[in-house]
Amino acid sequence: MHQCTLCPTKVIDSDNALKNHLGSKTHRNALAKYFKKHKQELNHKITKIKQKILRKVLFKTKRYQKVATFGVHFRLIR
Repeated sequence: MHQCTLCPTKVIDSDNALKNHLGSKTHRNALAKYFKKHKQELNHKITKIKQKILRKVLFKTKRYQKVATFGVHFRLIR
């Protein structure tokens, strides 16, 4: 069982249904609303991460990869 944090009424039964939901139009719209609402906070987090990368404090770990993809989505929606 999965539950989307951006779409709280959506309960997802399987991994395949989760992939379908993440690609759906309703989820993308919810994601865009979230980015618009938290734009300054997300910008601040992204700049902090970029600074750490420049200082070579943050290496390519799984957490880094998650944040990097998060930043890409943020730039696309701006």
